[in-house]
Amino acid sequence: MKWNASEWKLAIEITWDDDWLKWQTIGTVVVFAALTIIFLARLIPIGVQNGTLIFHYNLYLGIDDVRPWPWVFAVPVLVAVIAGIDLFASFLLFRHDRIASRILLNCASVFVVLYVIGAAFIMIVNG
Repeated sequence: MKWNASEWKLAIEITWDDDWLKWQTIGTVVVFAALTIIFLARLIPIGVQNGTLIFHYNLYLGIDDVRPWPWVFAVPVLVAVIAGIDLFASFLLFRHDRIASRILLNCASVFVVLYVIGAAFIMIVNG
């Protein structure tokens, strides 16, 4: 199958007509954006003040990942790339395989929820 820009546009338009897919996508993106704003707003001032941030806390070993504060941008960027690829693939796949498309959409949503949980712990341990 050959994919060109018009095929991609048609696939996205057809996908966007499905209400469930549209609202779950909007919800996933809104949750990601809202938490990223909160995450950066809380951690950037702490990182600038201290010079470093804690990125991982382990119950058994304690703090085991301390990095310079600019690494705070790596976490949201990584999540945005992975969730974005999932969402894009979900939209392109919808015309041909709706079940696989919904699975990819759910993977993106679950990944963002895991990001929310992880970001909350990072904010707590740094706060």
